[in-house]
Amino acid sequence: MLEAHLFDAAKTEWTESAQFPGLLVKALETHATHPCARVTLVRLAVGGSIGTHVHELETETAFVLAGAGLLRLGDAEAAVQPGAGVSVPPGLYHSLHNTGDVPLELLAMHTLPRE
Repeated sequence: MLEAHLFDAAKTEWTESAQFPGLLVKALETHATHPCARVTLVRLAVGGSIGTHVHELETETAFVLAGAGLLRLGDAEAAVQPGAGVSVPPGLYHSLHNTGDVPLELLAMHTLPRE
């Protein structure tokens, strides 16, 4: 029997990232509830950064909901604001810095490669 996983972002608690101070996340989908993806709401404090990191297997797709930031993708940089999105392939180092005066909010999806 097929089952759906229902979630309610309004009822999901924000938790602080152990890896990146000032980063709050709401896990909407995890590998426990979705076989191929993690879906997360992200809130980065004013002046906060998600430091340079890489995903070896997953593609990260992020969509900016609120705020403004500077995204670094390898040696390139891009300013991001609401409505902007990016898909970062596995193996590409990237980082994000909140350059605005309000929290930077994203919808982030990490998906595994096709088999």
